[in-house]
Amino acid sequence: MTPARWRQVEELYHAASQRDPVKRDAFLSEACEGDEELKGEVESLLRQEASGEGLLSWDAAPDLVCEPSACLKPGDTLGLTALFP
Repeated sequence: MTPARWRQVEELYHAASQRDPVKRDAFLSEACEGDEELKGEVESLLRQEASGEGLLSWDAAPDLVCEPSACLKPGDTLGLTALFP
């Protein structure tokens, strides 16, 4: 997706999210002027918001829990010992 296209999606998303959910479809149909791909992108973002599963609602790496003996501790280095012994 080009930066210009993303800005278009973002602007429409914010404008649609400010409207009454009942009126969003009509707003998007008019604003997207027949561009179903654009409308679909915006609707996808709106569905994520409505489901409560937005980008920040989940842990980034829930399965990456290390055991205490394998975790880095303050002062530990990672991958620099060959350059700076």
